[in-house]
Amino acid sequence: MRIAAPQPQLDKPHIEREPVVNLERVVEPEPEHEPEPEPVINLQPNSEPVPEPNSEPSTYRSLTCAYIYLVCASVLWCLFIWGCSSLNATQSSAQSDSVVHTLSGFWQLLSITNMHVMILIVRKSAHVLEYMMLGNLCCMCACVRLARLQLTHANKTTLHRHTIMRSAVRSVCVCIAIAYVDEVIQLFVPGRWGALTDVAIDSAGILAGTIIAMLCFYIVYVRSRAL
Repeated sequence: MRIAAPQPQLDKPHIEREPVVNLERVVEPEPEHEPEPEPVINLQPNSEPVPEPNSEPSTYRSLTCAYIYLVCASVLWCLFIWGCSSLNATQSSAQSDSVVHTLSGFWQLLSITNMHVMILIVRKSAHVLEYMMLGNLCCMCACVRLARLQLTHANKTTLHRHTIMRSAVRSVCVCIAIAYVDEVIQLFVPGRWGALTDVAIDSAGILAGTIIAMLCFYIVYVRSRAL
């Protein structure tokens, strides 16, 4: 019996396996977003805007103090004018004579020797100066009041020229009414009389004082706020 010889075993070649690539896409979870709040719709018609808090309390306090001071000063000056008009003829002449003698050097400079002319100049100049001061105080009072209203306004609008002009016209009318009352007072004082020419002279002083006050207010306050 013939026995087959064993065949030699051949080494199998080593086959390297390629790495398996995961082709599935990694899906990262999306971050959760908080829902946006829905806009609130105001269903109330003609709703007024809520005024902003006053951001300039120091300026408002300063204007309030200035307004109170100007009101008191205007009232006191008005009483002073009416008090001078309530003096009788003798007392008023004594005051005019004392001023004329005080300004003796001024009369010599102008070569004025007529006593009647000196007294007339002193009296009419007193009218102009008194009411120029009154017009200045009243106009400043009106302008400061406008500035206070501007700060308390919700929109803080700027002051317009025509608004300041209207307030100045009102203050001029008030001062002219005071001048008219001044002349009426003199009708009841012994030795004195009222005249419409004096009201016209007083009005000139009022206009001069008002113009000065408006210029000062515009330069000091309005231009500083515009910068």
